[in-house]
Amino acid sequence: MKDAVAKRFNPFSDMQLEEYLCGDATDAEIAEIEAAMKENPELSAHIQERRAEDAAFYTLHPTLDVQAQGETRSWFASIVSSKNIWGGIAAAALAMCILYVVNQPQFTID
Repeated sequence: MKDAVAKRFNPFSDMQLEEYLCGDATDAEIAEIEAAMKENPELSAHIQERRAEDAAFYTLHPTLDVQAQGETRSWFASIVSSKNIWGGIAAAALAMCILYVVNQPQFTID
């Protein structure tokens, strides 16, 4: 399967270029691709085109950009954040109410 990966810009596969664009490439791969971009105007144009496409996509879908950057937080974490003191108080009050209801003694009628 790896042999089937397209290599339009030798010696780089499309997968290596995508890893470069996503920031997942190693420092050595980054240096190698950037050096090749200086020598190959087609490769440089391809990289610029892909960056423009990504920017346009995330302009239309900004919430996906936040998720892609790993900056999304859980609902509870966003409520309890230090910037939102009232949300933290509300979360603590909710937790106390739940504990109270769960720990209520059970009365049975014989």
